[in-house]
Amino acid sequence: MTKREPDPIRIQLTLGILGFLGVLLTVLATIFGPIIQENLRQRNLPTQTPIVIIESPTQAAVIPTDTVPAGDPTSTPAPATDTPVPTFTTVPPVAIGQDWAAGCISSLWKPYPADITTVDKGNGCWQEPIYKFSADAGSLYMVSQRDERGPLEVYGLFAPLPESGEVTFTVRLKKLDDVDFVMGIFTQPDVSQDGLLLSIPYGNNMKRLNILQKDNITAYNTQQSTATLDQGNGFSITFAFSEATVTGTVNPFVFVTNPFPLPSAQKWLFLGYRTREGAYGVDVEILGLKLE
Repeated sequence: MTKREPDPIRIQLTLGILGFLGVLLTVLATIFGPIIQENLRQRNLPTQTPIVIIESPTQAAVIPTDTVPAGDPTSTPAPATDTPVPTFTTVPPVAIGQDWAAGCISSLWKPYPADITTVDKGNGCWQEPIYKFSADAGSLYMVSQRDERGPLEVYGLFAPLPESGEVTFTVRLKKLDDVDFVMGIFTQPDVSQDGLLLSIPYGNNMKRLNILQKDNITAYNTQQSTATLDQGNGFSITFAFSEATVTGTVNPFVFVTNPFPLPSAQKWLFLGYRTREGAYGVDVEILGLKLE
């Protein structure tokens, strides 16, 4: 049997393939070698165990605060300061009998009719005038005029009175043209209610006038009357009142009404005027009001 010789072409082809594989392996090792080494390094790192914080049911949650680091000086925060709020002090009304001397109509007075607008000045007095009424130098003035025909009207001011006592004042009548000056004591600040009502009716001669007691402001019937009186420097009038009655006097005992039954702890003094249905003019000064 003859021995077969190696094929030179096959040998060269095999050597070429092996050379190519070697070059290819060298290139692959250059590209993927660092990646394989990094993966091996990551696998060899120690595994970190996650830290789990378990909150005790009896322990309050800790809220981060601005804590001064150890070693730094500590400070106490200043307490929050409230924004100042303006306060308003209520001024009590000026006492009846002291207000006119101060050129003031005390906010204790109530206008009649009640729908007359009043403005509180904040000093215990009303803004003047209140309708046709104003005060100055110890006197209250009522000055009004209507130049055409109109309805019968009543205007005035009411002042609260204590349970018992007396009130005295002087009336100076300068003009009463078709209008009567009226005054009295009532159980409420309303002339249509029960009360003792006195009237000084209009007249052509303002020096000599009569003072009348009327039954009420509506019927307006005369119950008693003085003789014609000389006005002089004014008529001095006193109302004395108790819990049960009230009496009117034209001083000094020129005329005294019978005690008028008025069983009420609360009473009101009324000063005002009652018009006719035509044109009218009124100019009255009331002064020296004294409440005891």
